[in-house]
Amino acid sequence: MGRTFFILLLNFLLFSGMFLLSGKEKKWENRTNLALHCAVFSHNGNNPEYAVDGKRGGFFFESRTGKENYLEIDLGNVKNVDGIKIFFWWGDLRYYQFYVLSSIDGKNWNMLFDGRKNNVKSHNKGFGKDFPARKMRFVKVYVIFNSVNIASHIREVEIYAAK
Repeated sequence: MGRTFFILLLNFLLFSGMFLLSGKEKKWENRTNLALHCAVFSHNGNNPEYAVDGKRGGFFFESRTGKENYLEIDLGNVKNVDGIKIFFWWGDLRYYQFYVLSSIDGKNWNMLFDGRKNNVKSHNKGFGKDFPARKMRFVKVYVIFNSVNIASHIREVEIYAAK
């Protein structure tokens, strides 16, 4: 019974998407968060400043889910970036589906993080992704689904400087 349970648990964790990172990710601590206190605005949302206030468990940016609503962060000028981490509201069984785009000029956008098929319960460790360093100034976060209601709740977005 013990061994079977362990194997089932391991398979669940590996194949359910519980580990969104590859194991090759950099440590999240001691990295420079470029988004902290940046200019931020939203299309059809409330309190976007909460998403860049440095408080992973604090108040949150809130809007309806959907492709027409987003949170946009302006890093001020073009930066060299190699990672992003997003903290959604957590505390129950909900999960969010989302995607993140980046741009140098605010007109041409590229996929940065694709979480549109995410089904991992939101948690206090956030959802992070490292990638080869790339230049960007603007970052847009779209939350397209919440498994509990039609609201998007982003507590914090951290954008990491490439070393």
